[in-house]
Amino acid sequence: MNRNSSSPITAIAASHRAGLQNKLTSYLDIAEFSSAFGREAAFLRSHSDIFAPVASLPDAPYCDTLCGLLETPAGNVAVFHSRKSSAGPEGVGRTSLLLRCLGVELGWEFSGSSRDAILNAGKIALRRDANNTASLVACDWAYVWCQAGRLHACTCVGERLLGIWDLARHLFRRVDADYAPGKRLSPEGREILDSLVRVIPIPEFLQCYNRETQPRTIDHAIVLELSDTALDMVISDHTSDANTVLEQAMESVLLLQTPFWNRDKARHKNAVKQVLTGLRFPPLLTHALIPANRISDLQFDFVDNICGVLGV
Repeated sequence: MNRNSSSPITAIAASHRAGLQNKLTSYLDIAEFSSAFGREAAFLRSHSDIFAPVASLPDAPYCDTLCGLLETPAGNVAVFHSRKSSAGPEGVGRTSLLLRCLGVELGWEFSGSSRDAILNAGKIALRRDANNTASLVACDWAYVWCQAGRLHACTCVGERLLGIWDLARHLFRRVDADYAPGKRLSPEGREILDSLVRVIPIPEFLQCYNRETQPRTIDHAIVLELSDTALDMVISDHTSDANTVLEQAMESVLLLQTPFWNRDKARHKNAVKQVLTGLRFPPLLTHALIPANRISDLQFDFVDNICGVLGV
């Protein structure tokens, strides 16, 4: 695999900008470059064009943030982490929630902590409810700004590569019984992620994406927060302090520890404040406070509860 070649990534970026996302059906090309993309900071820096916004941004303050974005029959739903999460940005449950809202179930025939079992895994099965009409806009990351008093968002040119890598990380946490936060960053973890990327049913996963690339209003914001002190799961709305909850959510990128994602904290916080200054019509807001030491037990419960709130 030649990770220094830029032409396939450039072609993918160009196809996104031209609105030709459905042309990205070559399993080998996408898997190969998604692996390199997720593994090496140098690769990310040399292909920074894939992080360009897929649509033109307005002449207004904006920021980038960790964010999943769905188009559903009830409106556009953004799923954020909270900067207040005590466990950092990993394993909060965002991907589990997105997949559930999309009607997606994943299947595999390996489990436990055996590195060889994971490395030699066969194809991952991806099944989707044929009656589900939600679609994926962003899996992991988005640009956010205010326009006409409402929050808007769009994703980046390389969103589908981000999505593939995010799904691989999600699978890693699910199939490795000995997984601990940060393991994915180790040499062994990177090797396992690379193998998982290659067995993900990429064409089926890409079919979950919405075909349109235009910016969207955020009609409903879900904010996930893990807490070391919470004893029970609490799901509530925060209409009285929406700006505070959204500010903490849009600052979640500051939790990331890898060098490529480093942000100047003061600059990013100022950008978030500028965005929210223009917010006059906040989205519906659902805040999920989850005990960090019970996330494995409660993840299915909070996903069920939030899906109930969303009506999906």
